[in-house]
Amino acid sequence: MPSSTESAVEAVTARRWADAVRLADAALAAAPGDLEARLARGLARARLKDFAGSLADFTAVLGVRPDEARAWHGAGKTLRMLGDLPAGRAANDRALALRPDEPDYLVERGVNLFNAHEFAASSTVFERVHLLAPGYAGINAYRAEVFLFLKDALEAEAAAREGLEREPNYGIHRINLAHAALFSGDLPKAKELYLACADLIDMDGVTPGRALVPLDFAKMRAAGVTVPGMAEIEALLKN
Repeated sequence: MPSSTESAVEAVTARRWADAVRLADAALAAAPGDLEARLARGLARARLKDFAGSLADFTAVLGVRPDEARAWHGAGKTLRMLGDLPAGRAANDRALALRPDEPDYLVERGVNLFNAHEFAASSTVFERVHLLAPGYAGINAYRAEVFLFLKDALEAEAAAREGLEREPNYGIHRINLAHAALFSGDLPKAKELYLACADLIDMDGVTPGRALVPLDFAKMRAAGVTVPGMAEIEALLKN
């Protein structure tokens, strides 16, 4: 029979976040120094949006094991979610110093660079992940997004098409295809594609395309990235 720690790790792998926290709690009640259980709980807490609890777990691990790349990575993501972007980026740097080719850690660096509007550098990192692990879940969504911010509609379309081929149930790839058509100047095609995914639920299982597109446009405008037709698309999706 697996231990509570092993069960907690298995629950994290299966994305059963609440079960993972419960099992890790049991493991830590019996053995407060169980760092694997604390890591599992930190990961699960972050997924449940308990960012303060998650950060506490990762910090506790690092206090005992300062060379634990997984804890630096978890702390970095949690700090980013808490809005401390410089600290999150610094923690991610520590994780990458320990494991420079780990795709998860590289993706986090790409996200950090993207949030800092360093789009060319972000794209370079995402392309490295695509080379190292072309099957990495969602990598083509990241690639397409940053290509759009670089106003490279052709590369954005290519990334979205590859993403759709690999992950046909990820609605974000269809939205990125629509974005690529808009950025290429083909408004009629863009309208057709946006309407086709207006009621499509994205990978979060909650948000429809008609709500995601304006959020994407808002991020683009905040970064100074605009193309003709955005307002027309927003009006179209409200109907």
